[in-house]
Amino acid sequence: MPHDFLHGRTRGPEPTVMALLATPPGQQREEDLSEGHTGDAFCKEARRMGVGDAQWAVLGSDYLGGFKRLCSWHDLVVVQRPADEDANPIAGFDALMMGSGLPVLVLPTPCAPGATHECIALAWDGSPPATRALRAALPFAIAARQVCLLDGSPAHPHQPAFDPVAFLGRYGVTVVHKHVATGPLDGTQLLSRAHRIHADLLVMGAYGHSPLRERVFGGTTRSVLASARIAVLLHH
Repeated sequence: MPHDFLHGRTRGPEPTVMALLATPPGQQREEDLSEGHTGDAFCKEARRMGVGDAQWAVLGSDYLGGFKRLCSWHDLVVVQRPADEDANPIAGFDALMMGSGLPVLVLPTPCAPGATHECIALAWDGSPPATRALRAALPFAIAARQVCLLDGSPAHPHQPAFDPVAFLGRYGVTVVHKHVATGPLDGTQLLSRAHRIHADLLVMGAYGHSPLRERVFGGTTRSVLASARIAVLLHH
């Protein structure tokens, strides 16, 4: 579900999106999914919850192509983990991530309709995906009560480096900087660190290796998506 990103300090950032995803579909919402319906009930519900320009689209057999065209209008993709515990939470995620070209916010199930992200954990390894994820998370970081950088980046003393703390400081975001002496964290360690600081949003780069290599050998992205019980914002 693509959703326009709010730039700058957010005004009650995620509740409208969370409520739309968390609300069980009623009879009208189920009719929206039937062939020939225009999504009027969904759009009306979205407007009632504060979405200024809600639109409905049904993707046909070429769903990935249609999804890519929709993403051209948006800044963020919001999805929710499947409620079915037997479902594969990462099925198709690589196609979603690589095909959209956008950051993807994965919400937990269940998620509170009025929840906001008060404590954010930023996983930082100095990679381009991590940089893009951090920049995409800027509106969330501005609105958060606490932002913690989990820094596992390698040292490059002779190369100019992007400084995430200085970058966020330009926007008035104070960052708690925690060095990870053992280097980049794997998925289990990353989630453990996020849990330790009571984070309700984890921000990270996705697919530091190719999706194929991650599928064969495992990887941080797949491990986090398979196990996370908090919201995760990813960017490739």
